Amino acid sequence: MTPLAADAALAQPAVERPSSRPVRVDLLNDLGLTLETVLSDDDSFLTLLCRDDADRRVVLKYVHSGSADAHRRLRNEAALVKHLRGRPPLRFLEHRRDGPGFLVTGFDSGVLLYPDAFEPEVAATVGTALAVFQSLAPPLGEIGVVDREHVATYYLKVLVKNLLHLWPAYLTTSEAARCVAIVTAALPAICRRSVVCHGDFLPTNLLYHREDRSVTITDLEGFMSSNHPLFDVLAFFSISSVDLMDWSWQRAFLAEYLPAAAAFSGIDSESEEYGEAYRGLLVFYLVYRLNEERIALTAGSYFDGLGKRRFVARKAARLALGHRDAWQDDGGIRAALQVRQSNLRRALSETQYLEHFRSLHAAFHP
Repeated sequence: MTPLAADAALAQPAVERPSSRPVRVDLLNDLGLTLETVLSDDDSFLTLLCRDDADRRVVLKYVHSGSADAHRRLRNEAALVKHLRGRPPLRFLEHRRDGPGFLVTGFDSGVLLYPDAFEPEVAATVGTALAVFQSLAPPLGEIGVVDREHVATYYLKVLVKNLLHLWPAYLTTSEAARCVAIVTAALPAICRRSVVCHGDFLPTNLLYHREDRSVTITDLEGFMSSNHPLFDVLAFFSISSVDLMDWSWQRAFLAEYLPAAAAFSGIDSESEEYGEAYRGLLVFYLVYRLNEERIALTAGSYFDGLGKRRFVARKAARLALGHRDAWQDDGGIRAALQVRQSNLRRALSETQYLEHFRSLHAAFHP
Protein backbone atom coordinates (compact mmCIF):
# COMPACT_ATOMS: atom_id res chain seq x y z
CA MET A 1 0.00 0.00 0.00
CA THR A 2 1.34 3.44 -0.89
CA PRO A 3 1.60 6.12 1.83
CA LEU A 4 -1.20 8.05 0.13
CA ALA A 5 -3.47 5.00 0.09
CA ALA A 6 -2.59 4.25 3.68
CA ASP A 7 -3.49 7.79 4.72
CA ALA A 8 -6.82 7.45 2.96
CA ALA A 9 -7.53 4.17 4.74
CA LEU A 10 -6.63 5.65 8.10
CA ALA A 11 -8.84 8.66 7.46
CA GLN A 12 -11.97 6.52 7.44
CA PRO A 13 -14.28 7.50 10.29
CA ALA A 14 -15.92 5.01 12.59
CA VAL A 15 -18.91 3.45 10.87
CA GLU A 16 -22.29 4.43 12.25
CA ARG A 17 -24.27 1.28 12.99
CA PRO A 18 -28.05 1.38 13.17
CA SER A 19 -29.44 -0.09 16.37
CA SER A 20 -32.09 -2.78 16.25
CA ARG A 21 -33.16 -2.03 19.82
CA PRO A 22 -34.40 1.10 21.59
CA VAL A 23 -31.84 3.26 23.35
CA ARG A 24 -32.26 3.60 27.13
CA VAL A 25 -33.40 7.20 27.34
CA ASP A 26 -33.82 6.87 31.12
CA LEU A 27 -30.10 6.08 31.51
CA LEU A 28 -29.11 8.98 29.25
CA ASN A 29 -31.28 11.33 31.34
CA ASP A 30 -29.89 10.03 34.63
CA LEU A 31 -26.33 10.60 33.39
CA GLY A 32 -27.08 13.99 31.82
CA LEU A 33 -26.11 12.81 28.35
CA THR A 34 -27.46 13.68 24.91
CA LEU A 35 -27.29 11.02 22.20
CA GLU A 36 -25.37 11.77 18.99
CA THR A 37 -25.25 8.34 17.35
CA VAL A 38 -25.09 4.60 17.96
CA LEU A 39 -21.53 3.32 17.54
CA SER A 40 -22.17 -0.40 17.99
CA ASP A 41 -24.95 -2.78 18.91
CA ASP A 42 -24.11 -6.41 19.68
CA ASP A 43 -25.64 -9.29 21.63
CA SER A 44 -24.69 -7.83 25.01
CA PHE A 45 -23.74 -4.15 24.75
CA LEU A 46 -24.96 -0.94 23.20
CA THR A 47 -22.27 1.71 22.68
CA LEU A 48 -23.32 5.32 22.08
CA LEU A 49 -21.53 8.54 21.18
CA CYS A 50 -22.99 11.29 23.36
CA ARG A 51 -22.50 14.83 24.65
CA ASP A 52 -22.31 15.48 28.38
CA ASP A 53 -23.71 18.50 30.24
CA ALA A 54 -20.48 20.41 29.46
CA ASP A 55 -20.96 19.66 25.74
CA ARG A 56 -17.96 17.30 25.70
CA ARG A 57 -18.09 14.19 23.55
CA VAL A 58 -18.20 11.01 25.61
CA VAL A 59 -18.91 7.34 24.93
CA LEU A 60 -21.55 5.45 26.90
CA LYS A 61 -21.45 1.66 26.91
CA TYR A 62 -24.11 -0.33 28.72
CA VAL A 63 -25.42 -3.87 29.05
CA HIS A 64 -28.78 -4.36 27.33
CA SER A 65 -29.13 -8.09 27.98
CA GLY A 66 -29.84 -9.99 31.16
CA SER A 67 -26.52 -11.81 30.90
CA ALA A 68 -24.65 -12.06 34.19
CA ASP A 69 -21.43 -12.61 32.24
CA ALA A 70 -21.97 -9.40 30.27
CA HIS A 71 -22.19 -7.52 33.58
CA ARG A 72 -18.98 -9.24 34.76
CA ARG A 73 -17.18 -8.24 31.59
CA LEU A 74 -18.27 -4.61 31.80
CA ARG A 75 -17.30 -4.43 35.50
CA ASN A 76 -13.85 -5.70 34.48
CA GLU A 77 -13.58 -3.09 31.75
CA ALA A 78 -14.64 -0.28 34.07
CA ALA A 79 -12.06 -1.33 36.68
CA LEU A 80 -9.31 -1.55 34.08
CA VAL A 81 -10.08 1.80 32.43
CA LYS A 82 -10.19 3.40 35.86
CA HIS A 83 -6.86 2.00 37.08
CA LEU A 84 -4.60 1.25 34.10
CA ARG A 85 -2.06 3.85 33.04
CA GLY A 86 -0.41 3.64 29.64
CA ARG A 87 3.02 4.71 28.54
CA PRO A 88 4.12 5.56 24.99
CA PRO A 89 2.98 4.42 22.55
CA LEU A 90 0.10 2.93 24.55
CA ARG A 91 -3.00 4.91 25.56
CA PHE A 92 -6.24 4.02 27.31
CA LEU A 93 -9.61 5.73 27.22
CA GLU A 94 -10.24 8.34 29.91
CA HIS A 95 -12.57 7.06 32.64
CA ARG A 96 -15.46 9.40 33.35
CA ARG A 97 -18.07 7.42 35.25
CA ASP A 98 -19.34 3.90 35.81
CA GLY A 99 -22.07 2.09 37.69
CA PRO A 100 -24.21 -1.05 37.54
CA GLY A 101 -24.24 -2.13 33.91
CA PHE A 102 -22.72 1.03 32.36
CA LEU A 103 -19.42 2.77 31.66
CA VAL A 104 -18.77 6.32 30.43
CA THR A 105 -15.39 7.21 28.92
CA GLY A 106 -13.99 10.25 27.18
CA PHE A 107 -14.15 10.35 23.39
CA ASP A 108 -10.85 9.47 21.70
CA SER A 109 -10.05 11.24 18.43
CA GLY A 110 -7.80 8.48 17.12
CA VAL A 111 -8.56 6.85 13.76
CA LEU A 112 -10.19 3.46 13.76
CA LEU A 113 -8.07 0.76 12.11
CA TYR A 114 -9.48 -1.72 9.61
CA PRO A 115 -8.13 -5.18 8.74
CA ASP A 116 -5.46 -5.10 6.01
CA ALA A 117 -5.99 -1.33 5.53
CA PHE A 118 -2.93 0.04 7.29
CA GLU A 119 0.75 0.19 6.42
CA PRO A 120 3.57 -1.73 8.18
CA GLU A 121 4.55 1.39 10.17
CA VAL A 122 1.19 1.32 11.94
CA ALA A 123 1.46 -2.43 12.55
CA ALA A 124 4.89 -1.89 14.12
CA THR A 125 3.48 0.74 16.49
CA VAL A 126 0.65 -1.61 17.46
CA GLY A 127 3.24 -4.32 18.16
CA THR A 128 5.08 -2.04 20.59
CA ALA A 129 1.81 -0.94 22.23
CA LEU A 130 0.75 -4.56 22.77
CA ALA A 131 4.12 -5.39 24.33
CA VAL A 132 3.67 -2.47 26.74
CA PHE A 133 0.11 -3.60 27.54
CA GLN A 134 1.16 -7.17 28.26
CA SER A 135 3.99 -5.98 30.53
CA LEU A 136 1.53 -4.26 32.87
CA ALA A 137 1.02 -5.89 36.24
CA PRO A 138 -2.15 -4.32 37.68
CA PRO A 139 -3.42 -5.55 41.09
CA LEU A 140 -6.32 -7.38 39.48
CA GLY A 141 -7.67 -8.90 42.68
CA GLU A 142 -7.66 -5.55 44.45
CA ILE A 143 -9.54 -3.77 41.67
CA GLY A 144 -12.07 -6.58 41.29
CA VAL A 145 -11.22 -8.11 37.91
CA VAL A 146 -12.64 -11.66 37.65
CA ASP A 147 -11.99 -14.26 34.93
CA ARG A 148 -14.82 -16.43 33.68
CA GLU A 149 -12.94 -19.75 33.45
CA HIS A 150 -9.55 -21.42 33.24
CA VAL A 151 -7.76 -20.63 30.00
CA ALA A 152 -7.51 -24.30 28.91
CA THR A 153 -11.27 -24.68 29.34
CA TYR A 154 -11.80 -21.60 27.22
CA TYR A 155 -9.70 -22.92 24.33
CA LEU A 156 -11.39 -26.31 24.12
CA LYS A 157 -14.89 -24.93 24.56
CA VAL A 158 -14.51 -22.27 21.86
CA LEU A 159 -12.71 -24.63 19.46
CA VAL A 160 -15.34 -27.35 19.70
CA LYS A 161 -18.18 -24.82 19.40
CA ASN A 162 -16.83 -23.52 16.11
CA LEU A 163 -15.95 -26.95 14.74
CA LEU A 164 -19.53 -28.07 15.36
CA HIS A 165 -20.66 -25.34 12.97
CA LEU A 166 -18.01 -25.91 10.30
CA TRP A 167 -18.19 -29.71 10.08
CA PRO A 168 -18.92 -31.30 7.62
CA ALA A 169 -19.53 -28.38 5.21
CA TYR A 170 -16.07 -26.78 5.52
CA LEU A 171 -14.01 -29.44 7.29
CA THR A 172 -13.91 -33.20 6.97
CA THR A 173 -14.08 -35.38 10.06
CA SER A 174 -10.34 -36.03 9.91
CA GLU A 175 -9.57 -32.31 9.55
CA ALA A 176 -11.78 -31.43 12.52
CA ALA A 177 -10.07 -34.14 14.58
CA ARG A 178 -6.66 -32.77 13.54
CA CYS A 179 -7.67 -29.29 14.69
CA VAL A 180 -8.53 -30.68 18.12
CA ALA A 181 -5.32 -32.71 18.25
CA ILE A 182 -3.06 -29.76 17.36
CA VAL A 183 -4.68 -27.34 19.82
CA THR A 184 -4.80 -29.93 22.62
CA ALA A 185 -1.15 -30.84 22.10
CA ALA A 186 -0.22 -27.14 22.26
CA LEU A 187 -2.07 -26.42 25.52
CA PRO A 188 0.91 -27.24 27.82
CA ALA A 189 3.07 -24.74 25.89
CA ILE A 190 0.24 -22.20 25.79
CA CYS A 191 -0.45 -22.44 29.53
CA ARG A 192 3.25 -22.42 30.47
CA ARG A 193 3.76 -18.71 29.70
CA SER A 194 1.30 -16.13 30.96
CA VAL A 195 0.61 -12.40 30.67
CA VAL A 196 -2.47 -10.20 30.85
CA CYS A 197 -4.34 -10.28 27.54
CA HIS A 198 -6.81 -7.93 25.90
CA GLY A 199 -8.97 -10.87 24.82
CA ASP A 200 -10.31 -9.29 21.61
CA PHE A 201 -7.26 -7.61 20.10
CA LEU A 202 -8.63 -6.52 16.72
CA PRO A 203 -7.83 -3.51 14.52
CA THR A 204 -11.38 -2.25 15.11
CA ASN A 205 -10.66 -2.11 18.85
CA LEU A 206 -7.68 0.18 18.26
CA LEU A 207 -7.48 3.92 17.60
CA TYR A 208 -4.32 5.20 15.93
CA HIS A 209 -2.84 8.69 16.44
CA ARG A 210 -0.54 9.53 13.54
CA GLU A 211 0.73 12.77 15.12
CA ASP A 212 2.66 10.93 17.84
CA ARG A 213 2.40 7.32 16.58
CA SER A 214 0.43 6.13 19.56
CA VAL A 215 -2.39 3.62 19.91
CA THR A 216 -5.46 3.71 22.16
CA ILE A 217 -6.70 0.26 23.17
CA THR A 218 -10.48 0.08 23.60
CA ASP A 219 -13.13 -2.56 24.40
CA LEU A 220 -11.47 -4.27 27.35
CA GLU A 221 -14.51 -6.33 28.36
CA GLY A 222 -12.88 -9.51 26.96
CA PHE A 223 -9.81 -9.04 29.22
CA MET A 224 -8.05 -12.19 30.48
CA SER A 225 -5.78 -11.97 33.48
CA SER A 226 -3.72 -14.99 32.40
CA ASN A 227 -3.04 -16.19 28.86
CA HIS A 228 -0.16 -16.79 26.47
CA PRO A 229 1.43 -13.65 24.96
CA LEU A 230 0.71 -14.92 21.44
CA PHE A 231 -3.04 -15.06 22.10
CA ASP A 232 -3.45 -11.36 21.34
CA VAL A 233 -0.84 -11.52 18.57
CA LEU A 234 -2.65 -14.26 16.63
CA ALA A 235 -6.00 -12.54 17.23
CA PHE A 236 -4.59 -9.48 15.48
CA PHE A 237 -2.87 -11.42 12.69
CA SER A 238 -5.71 -13.82 11.86
CA ILE A 239 -8.24 -11.07 11.17
CA SER A 240 -6.42 -10.67 7.85
CA SER A 241 -8.31 -12.11 4.89
CA VAL A 242 -5.25 -12.79 2.71
CA ASP A 243 -3.34 -16.03 2.19
CA LEU A 244 -0.97 -17.00 5.00
CA MET A 245 2.00 -16.82 2.66
CA ASP A 246 1.13 -13.22 1.81
CA TRP A 247 1.12 -11.93 5.37
CA SER A 248 3.26 -8.77 5.27
CA TRP A 249 2.34 -6.18 7.93
CA GLN A 250 2.51 -9.05 10.42
CA ARG A 251 6.30 -9.14 9.91
CA ALA A 252 6.59 -5.45 10.80
CA PHE A 253 4.51 -6.11 13.92
CA LEU A 254 6.76 -9.00 15.03
CA ALA A 255 9.92 -6.95 14.46
CA GLU A 256 8.82 -4.56 17.21
CA TYR A 257 6.81 -6.92 19.40
CA LEU A 258 9.10 -9.94 19.86
CA PRO A 259 12.22 -8.13 21.21
CA ALA A 260 10.07 -6.16 23.66
CA ALA A 261 8.03 -9.21 24.73
CA ALA A 262 11.20 -11.25 25.32
CA ALA A 263 12.23 -8.78 28.00
CA PHE A 264 9.15 -9.25 30.24
CA SER A 265 7.76 -12.69 29.35
CA GLY A 266 10.87 -14.58 28.28
CA ILE A 267 9.26 -15.53 24.97
CA ASP A 268 11.81 -16.94 22.50
CA SER A 269 10.75 -17.32 18.88
CA GLU A 270 13.50 -19.90 18.28
CA SER A 271 12.30 -22.24 21.02
CA GLU A 272 10.26 -25.40 20.53
CA GLU A 273 7.75 -24.08 23.07
CA TYR A 274 7.15 -20.97 20.96
CA GLY A 275 6.58 -23.03 17.82
CA GLU A 276 4.09 -25.31 19.59
CA ALA A 277 2.16 -22.39 21.05
CA TYR A 278 2.18 -20.47 17.76
CA ARG A 279 0.77 -23.36 15.76
CA GLY A 280 -1.89 -24.24 18.34
CA LEU A 281 -3.05 -20.63 18.51
CA LEU A 282 -2.92 -20.23 14.74
CA VAL A 283 -5.19 -23.24 14.20
CA PHE A 284 -7.50 -22.11 17.02
CA TYR A 285 -7.93 -18.66 15.47
CA LEU A 286 -8.24 -19.84 11.88
CA VAL A 287 -11.12 -22.09 12.92
CA TYR A 288 -12.68 -19.23 14.86
CA ARG A 289 -12.30 -16.68 12.03
CA LEU A 290 -13.68 -19.06 9.40
CA ASN A 291 -16.86 -19.68 11.38
CA GLU A 292 -17.12 -16.06 12.52
CA GLU A 293 -17.10 -14.83 8.92
CA ARG A 294 -19.47 -17.61 7.82
CA ILE A 295 -21.98 -16.50 10.45
CA ALA A 296 -21.62 -12.86 9.38
CA LEU A 297 -22.11 -13.68 5.70
CA THR A 298 -25.18 -15.82 6.36
CA ALA A 299 -26.61 -13.31 8.88
CA GLY A 300 -26.81 -16.29 11.24
CA SER A 301 -25.94 -16.85 14.89
CA TYR A 302 -24.15 -19.40 17.02
CA PHE A 303 -26.14 -22.64 17.33
CA ASP A 304 -28.74 -21.10 14.98
CA GLY A 305 -30.34 -19.41 17.99
CA LEU A 306 -31.05 -22.78 19.63
CA GLY A 307 -29.73 -24.22 22.86
CA LYS A 308 -26.42 -26.08 22.46
CA ARG A 309 -27.87 -29.54 23.10
CA ARG A 310 -30.83 -28.98 20.80
CA PHE A 311 -28.53 -27.74 18.02
CA VAL A 312 -26.26 -30.79 18.32
CA ALA A 313 -29.22 -33.20 18.49
CA ARG A 314 -30.85 -31.64 15.42
CA LYS A 315 -27.61 -31.68 13.43
CA ALA A 316 -26.87 -35.28 14.38
CA ALA A 317 -30.38 -36.37 13.38
CA ARG A 318 -30.21 -34.65 10.00
CA LEU A 319 -26.78 -36.06 9.22
CA ALA A 320 -27.93 -39.54 10.27
CA LEU A 321 -30.79 -39.24 7.80
CA GLY A 322 -28.37 -38.25 5.06
CA HIS A 323 -29.40 -34.58 4.88
CA ARG A 324 -25.86 -33.26 4.31
CA ASP A 325 -27.14 -30.49 2.01
CA ALA A 326 -28.84 -28.89 5.02
CA TRP A 327 -25.38 -27.75 6.19
CA GLN A 328 -24.11 -26.40 2.87
CA ASP A 329 -23.99 -22.64 2.33
CA ASP A 330 -24.66 -21.22 -1.12
CA GLY A 331 -21.89 -20.94 -3.67
CA GLY A 332 -21.29 -17.23 -3.17
CA ILE A 333 -20.65 -17.63 0.55
CA ARG A 334 -18.42 -20.65 0.02
CA ALA A 335 -16.39 -18.69 -2.55
CA ALA A 336 -16.02 -15.75 -0.13
CA LEU A 337 -14.64 -18.11 2.52
CA GLN A 338 -12.25 -19.95 0.23
CA VAL A 339 -9.08 -18.15 1.39
CA ARG A 340 -9.91 -18.67 5.07
CA GLN A 341 -10.68 -22.35 4.44
CA SER A 342 -7.41 -22.71 2.50
CA ASN A 343 -5.46 -20.99 5.30
CA LEU A 344 -6.80 -23.45 7.87
CA ARG A 345 -5.88 -26.41 5.70
CA ARG A 346 -2.40 -24.94 5.21
CA ALA A 347 -1.99 -24.74 8.99
CA LEU A 348 -3.05 -28.39 9.30
CA SER A 349 -0.36 -29.51 6.84
CA GLU A 350 3.08 -30.01 8.40
CA THR A 351 5.03 -28.87 5.33
CA GLN A 352 2.79 -25.92 4.44
CA TYR A 353 2.62 -24.74 8.05
CA LEU A 354 6.43 -24.79 8.35
CA GLU A 355 6.69 -22.83 5.10
CA HIS A 356 4.40 -20.16 6.57
CA PHE A 357 6.17 -20.09 9.95
CA ARG A 358 9.64 -19.78 8.46
CA SER A 359 8.54 -17.08 6.03
CA LEU A 360 6.92 -15.00 8.78
CA HIS A 361 9.89 -15.38 11.15
CA ALA A 362 12.68 -15.18 8.56
CA ALA A 363 14.12 -12.02 10.16
CA PHE A 364 14.56 -13.86 13.47
CA HIS A 365 15.71 -17.24 12.10
CA PRO A 366 18.36 -16.46 9.48
